Amino acid sequence: MWLYRHHPDTFLLNAEFIPKHSSLKCLLNMLMYICHEDSSLLSRDLAENPQRGTFRHGPLRSRRTWAKKRKRREVVRKEFIEKVFPNFTHSDLIVAREIRNPIAYEKWPWLPRKEWVNQEVKNMFIAWSKNRSLQLDKEVHLARKAQVRADRWRAEETLKNSVPARTYFHFVADLFGEALRGDIDEYHALQIIDEKAKRTDGRNGSSLESGLFAKWAPTPNGMHDKKTPIVDAIVERVFPKEKYKLPDGTDEEYLSFMRQRYQRDVLSPLRRYAEVGKGAFASVYA
Repeated sequence: MWLYRHHPDTFLLNAEFIPKHSSLKCLLNMLMYICHEDSSLLSRDLAENPQRGTFRHGPLRSRRTWAKKRKRREVVRKEFIEKVFPNFTHSDLIVAREIRNPIAYEKWPWLPRKEWVNQEVKNMFIAWSKNRSLQLDKEVHLARKAQVRADRWRAEETLKNSVPARTYFHFVADLFGEALRGDIDEYHALQIIDEKAKRTDGRNGSSLESGLFAKWAPTPNGMHDKKTPIVDAIVERVFPKEKYKLPDGTDEEYLSFMRQRYQRDVLSPLRRYAEVGKGAFASVYA
């Protein structure tokens, strides 16, 4: 990002070398951060996930995770008691759990040590929690949709007002669009070869020479699609308007249908046929 901020022309000249030294995903990540540079997208992401990258999986992470869950559980219980049983205290409804296996609690200290006073209160809490979760899910869903719309609008404004950002955007879209068109043509050719060979073992007899573009291409409704209009740009290059748009159709209808086709007829078959492992190195120039 430093090079883009201070020397955008140099950054654009060297953009094609990014996959050589990292991966194709870095191209998309850079585009996302460029489009949201003024909104401090990276800082906001780290603020929402302060523990990201600070520790690995293991006992320590399990303890921290369960500690957070215990705190959230206590907050929900307190809210339930205040709303459903305003005349009762916490100690009236929650009692210490009978410990039958002390060794288990020594080995897994995050196991619950308290429980509801009786089954009736417990059932009421379960029903109340489900209704609360449904309501929160609706609110979160609406908030996320609003955030996606705001992020897409901000990205489009950046691309409209910034020439370097727009140039890099078209570079990434052209790179993925051209590669995916070539891969899908190769895929259809290999399908014909396999059909002529009359393979009956249920497996592909051939494999794509390069499936990495399909592996790292942005997915509709994925992270990069929610932050930037890159999927729409790639769709327009894989399925040009001149050939696929109906004469009396609108741009929205064209993009809606072609985005579905992009997922169904391009990404899904290419990713399945190429059989690219998750640990594969994503450099296409190596």
